[in-house]
Amino acid sequence: DLLDRLSFEVIVLPPLRERVGDVSLLAHLFAGRMAAEMSLPETPAFTPEALEALEKYDWPGNVRELKNVVERAVYRVEAPVITPADLELTPPTLPAPASTGESALTAASGAGGSRRDPAPGLPLAENEFDRLVAAAAVDLIKKALLKARYNQREAAALLGLTYHRFRSLYKKYKEDLTA
Repeated sequence: DLLDRLSFEVIVLPPLRERVGDVSLLAHLFAGRMAAEMSLPETPAFTPEALEALEKYDWPGNVRELKNVVERAVYRVEAPVITPADLELTPPTLPAPASTGESALTAASGAGGSRRDPAPGLPLAENEFDRLVAAAAVDLIKKALLKARYNQREAAALLGLTYHRFRSLYKKYKEDLTA
C-alpha cells in the first residue's frame, strides 16, 4: 500500500540500444570518470571502430553493462586509445534494431542537430551532460507545445507524459521555454 502511494510518478526510458548517440556520450562520460578515479594524466580516446562497436552492441544489461565495459577497458588499456579488442563485448556485436534508427530525442530535435559527441579522449563533465539533457527537454517541450497549439494537456499526451509530469517539467524549464 505504501509503495503504491509513493510511486505516483513513473519515468519510462527506452533501452539503451534504442537511444542512438547516447552510447558514445555515456562511454566518454564513464571513461572520463574512471580515468579521474585512477588519476590518469589523460582519458583514453576511443577509436572510431570502438565507438561503432559500442553503438552496434545490443546492451542487454543496459547502462550498467556499458559502464562496466568502459571502466574495464580504461583500467586494462595501456595505450592512450581504446580499440574494439579492449572492449570485451560478449556476445559478438549485434546489428542495430530494425527501427527508424533514431531515438525520441534525436527524432524530435530534427536530424540530430542538437546532439553532438564530445571530442575523442575528452571526458564529458556532469554539468555538460545535465545541460545537454535540459536542452533536449526544452526542445521537446517547445515542439510538443507548438504541435498541440499550446494546449498543455495535448502536449503532455504527445510526449507520453501525464499532465502533472508535463506541468512539473514546464515549471522547471519555464525560463528556457519563454526565451
